[in-house]
Amino acid sequence: EESSDRDFKLHWSLCPRTYIAPYTPTPLEINGDINKEEWSRIPWSSPYVDITGGEEGGPSSTQRTQMKLAWDEEYLYIA
Repeated sequence: EESSDRDFKLHWSLCPRTYIAPYTPTPLEINGDINKEEWSRIPWSSPYVDITGGEEGGPSSTQRTQMKLAWDEEYLYIA
């Protein structure tokens, strides 16, 4: 592996992921069901990555975990 490729991978591994929580003009219904229309316009986050032990051969991820966030003038909604 060339030095520039290694430096590029290191650079992006240090860059934190971001998520922009959209504003919702109407309150979201809190009922545990995120398959409703009002939640469909809110994007999913990138999948979470488990801490596995890196190159030491730790266990691999077994579940895909994501979240959704939105906000209005009174609340922060987390799903």
